[in-house]
Amino acid sequence: MGINQLRGFADRARVRLTAEFGEQEAYRWFSRIVARRFMEVNGFTGAAIDDGTPAVWAVVEDAEQVLTPEVCRDVEVVGWLHQFYGAERKDEVFAGIGRGRKAGAAEIPAATQLFTPQWIVRYLVENSLGRLWLLNRPDSRLAERMRYYIPPVQPETDFVKLDSPEELRILDPACGAGHMLTYAFDLLHAIYEEEGYEPASIPGLVLAKNLHGVEIDPRAAELAGFALSMKARQDVEANIRVLDADTFGSLSRESLDRRYHVVVANPPYLYASSMGPTLTAWLRKHYPNAKATLDVAFIERALELAVENGYAALVTMQSWMFLSSYKAFRAHLLDECRIVTMAHLGARAFDAIDGEVVSTTAFVVLNQPDEERAGVYVRLVGGNSEASKAAAFRGGGGRFEVSGRALRTIPQAPIAYWLRRRDVFAGERIGQRFRSGGRTKTHGNERFVRYAWEVPPDSDRWAPYSNGGGSRKFYGLISQVVDWSPEARAHYARHGGLPNPAYAGRPGVTWSMVGGTGFRLKPATARNSSGSPTLFTDDEDLLHATLALLNSSAHEYLLQALNPTVNTEVVDVLALPSVPAGAEQRLAELGRGSVELYRADWDAAETSRDFAGSPLLGYDARSLAAAVAGLEADVDRRWAEIGRLQREINEIAAASLGLTGEVDVSSTDARPKHDAVRDLVSFAVGCMFGRFRLPGFEPVDVIAEPDFADRFRAFLQLSFHNDETDLRFVEHRLGKDIRRYFVTDFYKDHVQRYRKRPIYWMFSSPKSAFNALVHAHRYDSGTPGSVRRHLHDQVEYANELRAAEGIAIDLNEGIKVNYAKLGRVLRRIPGL
Repeated sequence: MGINQLRGFADRARVRLTAEFGEQEAYRWFSRIVARRFMEVNGFTGAAIDDGTPAVWAVVEDAEQVLTPEVCRDVEVVGWLHQFYGAERKDEVFAGIGRGRKAGAAEIPAATQLFTPQWIVRYLVENSLGRLWLLNRPDSRLAERMRYYIPPVQPETDFVKLDSPEELRILDPACGAGHMLTYAFDLLHAIYEEEGYEPASIPGLVLAKNLHGVEIDPRAAELAGFALSMKARQDVEANIRVLDADTFGSLSRESLDRRYHVVVANPPYLYASSMGPTLTAWLRKHYPNAKATLDVAFIERALELAVENGYAALVTMQSWMFLSSYKAFRAHLLDECRIVTMAHLGARAFDAIDGEVVSTTAFVVLNQPDEERAGVYVRLVGGNSEASKAAAFRGGGGRFEVSGRALRTIPQAPIAYWLRRRDVFAGERIGQRFRSGGRTKTHGNERFVRYAWEVPPDSDRWAPYSNGGGSRKFYGLISQVVDWSPEARAHYARHGGLPNPAYAGRPGVTWSMVGGTGFRLKPATARNSSGSPTLFTDDEDLLHATLALLNSSAHEYLLQALNPTVNTEVVDVLALPSVPAGAEQRLAELGRGSVELYRADWDAAETSRDFAGSPLLGYDARSLAAAVAGLEADVDRRWAEIGRLQREINEIAAASLGLTGEVDVSSTDARPKHDAVRDLVSFAVGCMFGRFRLPGFEPVDVIAEPDFADRFRAFLQLSFHNDETDLRFVEHRLGKDIRRYFVTDFYKDHVQRYRKRPIYWMFSSPKSAFNALVHAHRYDSGTPGSVRRHLHDQVEYANELRAAEGIAIDLNEGIKVNYAKLGRVLRRIPGL
C-alpha cells in the first residue's frame, strides 16, 4: 500500500465525516476509526462502534480495505494519516499567509505539520541515543542494527556515564504524532534486551522511564500516545504533555524544568514574516539570535534542555547555516557546542514538499564545546527525493570531516564544511576596496515603479531602475524605471528609502538579491533598489576587474560556500577575495570586453531602452532568409567570444586562488534563445505605429485584422525588396500564415515579451470575431471611435466601443491601471 492510497483514504474520510459532523467532531470520528482498525489488526480489543452513521460506516469499510494487516504493522502510518487528514487545513493556512495573513497560535499546528521521512528519523536517533549508549557499552552489538549510524572519528572519553538504560531520558519537544519517539522505542527495546531485562517488562520501562514528548496540538499528542501504546502492546500511558500554544509550548523556559540526555525533533518551520505579532515579539525578546524562524529557536531550546555532554538532534531548514542574520547564532553554536554529524539534505528531502524552496539539514550537536574535534558531514544536496538521498547516504560518498575551528576561519562562519581551501579568505577582500551605496526603497512599487516602455519616453520624471529580475552577467536587467520626481523622492526620504547621495551618478557592480548570482554593471544613470544591491569604487579599472572576478567559476564556488541560499547578501559578496595582485589589468580588460558583448546582446531586444532597430535591417542581403542567416552567424560568433573571455576569467581566478582542479574553468553562459522572425514581426508592428522609424513607412493609429497582412507585406518590400519570397519565409518559420499568426499568436507573444505590460493593445470583440491593434502611446480619448470605424457589423461590440469613447489615460499611471479603464473592449490578459 503506497502513500497515495493513504492520502486518498484520509481525503475521502475528511470529506465524508466533515459533511456529516463538522470539523472537530469529524476528526474525533476519524481518530476513533483509525485507532479501532489498528487495534483490531494487532490483536487488541478496541472500543466498538455502535453509534455510527452511514458516513461513519463508509469510512470504516474504506479503512478495512486500505489499512490492511500489512499496512498496520507499521505504526508510523498513524502519523501519515494525521498529516494527510490535515492537509486541506494546512493549505488554507498557507493560502492566508500568501495573502499577508499571519499565523497565530491556532494556525501553527496546521502550518508547520510535516511528517519526517523514516531514514532521517533513524539517522537522528541512531547518532544521538545510539551513539551515547555505544560510548557507554563499546562491546554492544547495537551498531549492527543502526543503518545510518556514523561512528566517532576519534576515540571519545568525555561523555555522560550511564549505569543502566533506565537512566536515559529522551525528549521530543515538538513530537507531533510521535514518529521520533516510536523509533527511539525500538532502539531502547534493543538496549534493554542486551542488558538482560525481562522482555515483558521492557515496554513499560521504556514508556515510564525513557521517553517524553511535548506537543501543542492535542490531536497529534493523542496520536503519539496511541502510537507508543501500539508499540508497547500494553495499556501503559505514555509521557506526552500537551502545552498551550498561546504560552509558546516547549519554547517557554517555564514549561519544562528537567534536562535530557537526548533531545530529538523535527520542529515547526515558520518564518517570522509569517508569524503573528505576539509570537514575533516574544521570539525577539527571548531568542534574539534565533528570532527569524521558529525552527532555529527550537535548536537553541533543544540545547538548553540537553544535559552537559547530551545531544540535540534535529532536522531544520538550512538557512541558519549560511545567512548573515544567524551569524551570532552560529558563533554561539560553534563556541559552546560541537556538531557531531550532519546530513546536509538540501532541497527535496521531503517528498511531501515540492520544489526548491524548502532546503533542509539534519544534524546532531553535542552540548559541550570542542573546536578541535572534527564532525562528520555528508553532502546530500544533489538528490531529488527521499529515497535518492537515503541511498546516497548509505553509499558513503560526499563525506567531509571538519572541525569547528576550521569553520570559524571562513568569514561569518557559515557551515561550509565542503570548502577545502578555507585560506583563500585570509587575504584582501572585496569589502576592503568597495562600499555598499545603499538602495532606493519606494514603500510602494505599484505606485512608483514601471517598466520603461510604459511611461512617456521623453519624461524627466522617470529614472532607469536596477530592481533585481533574475540572473544575468555583466550587463542588462535594467528594464524598469522609478519615479524620481521631487514629490516621489520626498516620499522615499520620509520612509528611509533613499540611497547614499555620494554614489549618485556613478557606475557600480550590482546583482539580483534573490534568484541568481550573475554580477553586472549598473550604469551611472540608473538607480537601484534593495532587490539589486550595488557596490561602488572610485577606480573604474578595479570595478571592471572585480566584475570579471565575481562572474568567475571560482568566485561562484566560494559564494555558494558562504551562502548557497536563494538570497545573495551584500555581506557575503564583500567577504569574497579581492582582485589578485598582478591580474587587475587583464581582468579589467576582460570585464570591459564582456560588458560590451552582453550590452550588444541586451540592446538587440526592442524592450531595451537603447534599442536602435532590428539588427536584420543592417544586413545588405538579397533576402530576409539571408539576413537571418547572417544575424544568427553573428550571434554565434558573439557568444563564442563571450565564452572565450569567460574561460580566461575562470582560469585566472582559479589559478590565483589555488582552486585549479577544484572548480570548472570551462563553464560559460548558455546562449539565450531568440526567434529572429518573431522579433522582426514585433519590430514591424512598431514601425506601423511609428514607434520605430522606417523611412518611407507612414504610421497609423489602428491596425485592424484585415489590414495587417498587407501592411506587413509593405514592410517587407520596403525593408528587403522581395515581399512575396520573404513572406513565404516568415510564414514557414512561424508555422502559419501571417494573418492567422496576427489573430492567434501575436498578442500572446507580445504580452509575454512585455511581461504582461503590453505596449500594444488588442481591441477584440466577443469570441475574437473582430480584432484591431493600437499603440498605447498613440492612444487618446478618440481611439475607441477610430477602432469602431473599422467595424462593419457586431452591433453590440460597436455599442461598447461607443461607450468607451472619451475615456482618457495617463501613461504615468502604467499599463495595468490604464488597460483596466477600457474594460471589456480589450482582450483579457490573465494575471494583469
